This record gives sequence, structure tokens and C-alpha cells, in this order.
Amino acid sequence: MSAYPTSKAQQQGDTAPCSDLAPHAHAGVPGQAWLDAVTDAVGRSTNRMTAQRRSVLRWIAGSDAPFTAESLTAELTSELTTGSRATIYRLLAWLREEGWLARVHRSDRTHALVRQLPGHCQVICLGCGTTMVIGGFDLAPVLSPTLHGTGFTVESHLLEVYGWCRPCAGTRATNTLTA
Repeated sequence: MSAYPTSKAQQQGDTAPCSDLAPHAHAGVPGQAWLDAVTDAVGRSTNRMTAQRRSVLRWIAGSDAPFTAESLTAELTSELTTGSRATIYRLLAWLREEGWLARVHRSDRTHALVRQLPGHCQVICLGCGTTMVIGGFDLAPVLSPTLHGTGFTVESHLLEVYGWCRPCAGTRATNTLTA
């Protein structure tokens, strides 16, 4: 079994926009590609594609920065004439469960959501908050021997890597030299 949080769509053999099993990185998850893949996944699920869900998905696809459920809801409430906050939150929960959104921790100890590809993890810049998506890192072979004898069986894991993107690292190094 994969050590990634496997989505129901992947378990059913549906393809995600990335099927590379070797370690790799994406500079981001392109909004339109994400929207197309999620729309297909919603169509194959038991969920209906309503106008409200379509609006939420389009908003997320257009958001390259991490966002909160509250900010999404506040921006869409005036646009949406049907549905409710609860519908938006249920869709966000489904997207997280299926691996299309990831919750990331921010340096101010709050959380935000970012577009994700099922089976991938996040790299987050401590300076500007830019996220990058990484995949192909099955940690089960490392974790399982460590837990051998405890009776614990690894089913999945989440991974967030924090550091500095190239522009922020350069700025940080410059600031350190001039201080």
C-alpha cells in the first residue's frame, strides 16, 4: 500500500494529472489543469456538479496563493444566489479528503488551503508563503522498520517541508550580510 493519502478516485483507478512515481517537484498546480481534473473527479463521484460547486472550484483554480475557507466564503457569498456556507465547507472537506486540497500550517500558527494533486505533499517558503508540490516520496519503507515491534501499521502520512525559496533565500542572505 502507498504511504500517500490515497484518494478514492486513485483507489478506483482514475488518473490524476500527475502519475510520476519517482521523486519530483511541481512549481505549482496549474489552476486550469486542476479544475479539469477535479471536475472529472466530481463527475465520477456521488456529488452533483451544481452552480455553487462550480463557482467554488473556479475560485480555487484562480487562487495561486494559500487561502482560508473563510476568505473563500466571504468572496463568494455575494456572488452565489443559491446554496449555503455549509455547502462550501462540505465541498472543501471532500476536496481535502480526496487529495485535491491540502491544509498547510503557516508561520503565524494559522492554517490555509492550497491546491494539491492526490498523492503529493507541500514545500512551503517561510518568507513569502509560496508553495511547491512534491511527489514520489514513499516514507512507509522508512517508517515501518522504525515502528516494528510496536504493533503500529503505517497506512498513510502527510509531509510538509519548510524552508526558503530561491528569491527569499537570496534576500535573506543579503540581509544577513548587511546586518
